[in-house]
Amino acid sequence: MSFERTTPSGVISGTACQWPGIAAYKGIRYATAGRWEFPVPVTHWDGVYDATRYGACCYQPRAFYDEAAGGFTGGCGHEKHFDGPVWPTKGCVAVTINYRLGPMGFVCLPELADEAGSTGNYAFLDQLAALQWVRANIAAFGGDANNITIMGQSAGAMSVQQLVLSP
Repeated sequence: MSFERTTPSGVISGTACQWPGIAAYKGIRYATAGRWEFPVPVTHWDGVYDATRYGACCYQPRAFYDEAAGGFTGGCGHEKHFDGPVWPTKGCVAVTINYRLGPMGFVCLPELADEAGSTGNYAFLDQLAALQWVRANIAAFGGDANNITIMGQSAGAMSVQQLVLSP
């Protein structure tokens, strides 16, 4: 089985998934951004993109903590309950994303607005950039750009609500 695909962004190489006959493409960079900058979509890369392992997740507490204290402060798209979902064995293309969390995702400071023209909601803009990347590239992985379903748990569910409400 070949794990190489040609996407509108370039050639990408993945790896075998835990499910027989299913390929995984991990850690695909959908956008770039500085710490307090809005995401800039990745539309092209040179050479073959190595998508055989996950990238880093956003800085966050990684010990057990009280989740009742609020969302958007922890988690990533490659935690055990998301890594290797069963949906692809049923014909679905599954995509998980990472985005900026906590203050890095939501800080709003006048100094940043003076510099960039606006500030805040970096996390939601990251998520939107990821969806735009998926829509532009999903056909190369067997998906349908006109039939994308988004879902989430915890803060991810709140994100879905906000994205659905967003123009």
